[in-house]
Formats: sequence, C-alpha cells, structure tokens
Amino acid sequence: MGFNCEVCKKPLFGTEKVVALNCGHCFHDACCPEGENCKTCAKEVTSRVQIFLGKEEEEAPEDAISSRQTQLKEIETEISTISDRYGAAKAKHDTEKARFDAQKAIVDSLEEELKGLTKTTTDLKADVKKNEVELTEITERFSDIEKDKEFHARVTVAIGNHMNRCADAGILKTVNKAIELVDRMKESPDLQS
Repeated sequence: MGFNCEVCKKPLFGTEKVVALNCGHCFHDACCPEGENCKTCAKEVTSRVQIFLGKEEEEAPEDAISSRQTQLKEIETEISTISDRYGAAKAKHDTEKARFDAQKAIVDSLEEELKGLTKTTTDLKADVKKNEVELTEITERFSDIEKDKEFHARVTVAIGNHMNRCADAGILKTVNKAIELVDRMKESPDLQS
C-alpha cells in the first residue's frame, strides 16, 4: 500500500524528502515550497514536519519477471493495434488521395474545355457581328435592286405606251433597237457597278 503526493500524484516513498503540514496533507518537499499555503485545502502552513516512509515492498524476482513479461505483451499488443490502425488510416488516405487526384484531373480537363468553349463563343460572337454587317449591306443592295426593278418596270411601261403611240408612225423599229441597246448596256460588265 502506498501514498501519493497531493500535487504531483507520484508515490511518497524512496529517497525524496517528504513533509507533512499542520493540516495533515503530505507532499514531496519540492511540491510544496515553504511560505505557500497547502495545495490541497489552501490553509495557511504553520508547521512542516519531515516524515520518513519506508521503501515500497519489492516483488519476488519470479513475480517481477512475470509482471514485466505481462507488461511487455500488453505493450506489444498496443503497438500491434496502433500499427493496424495506422495501416488502415494510411490505406484510407491513399484511396482518398487517389480519388482527389482523379477528381482534380477531371476539373483540370473541364477548365481546359471551358477555355476552349469561351474562345469558340468569342469567335462566334465576332462572326455574328460580321454576318450582321454583311446582312445589312446585302439588305441595302437588295433595296437598291428593288428600286431599279421598279424604275425598269416604269420605263418599260412608258416605252410600251410610247410604242403604242408610235406604232402608226413607223418608229417602232427604232424603239425596239433602242430597247435592245439598253438591255445590252445593263448586261455589259463595264457598265455595272
């Protein structure tokens, strides 16, 4: 049976100096310096008495060996358990790291694909603007062509009316030649703009 120090909780035997205070609590001398109150009950220390305790009873050599072997087996079991837990934790870590690396590769790939799509979108927007400008130009040209068609139709009607009036006067041949000349002029590449 042993007693423990109230401060450090170590046994109060062996070669260390042990003191008993007036309140009855016992400490290693170093654990309760002079001039301080009791560490356990906080009463003022009015007296300190050194006490002498015998050494702890020693075990028989066979019991000591058996006890140490038991302790060694317990430590080996604990080491094995910790090693197993470490192995399982490392395996889990390696699996999680591999999964993380795979997901990171997917994210990197998607980021590259997004960059490509962003560039494609920018290029397509530029093409759309260019096409809008071309469409505007084509619409303006078409409008001019429509105006030319209307003008040509009016001229044709006016010429037809004039031909009807001139038919009796013998001018019809001359007018037909003039119409052919106008049509050839329209088809001539030098006169088109």
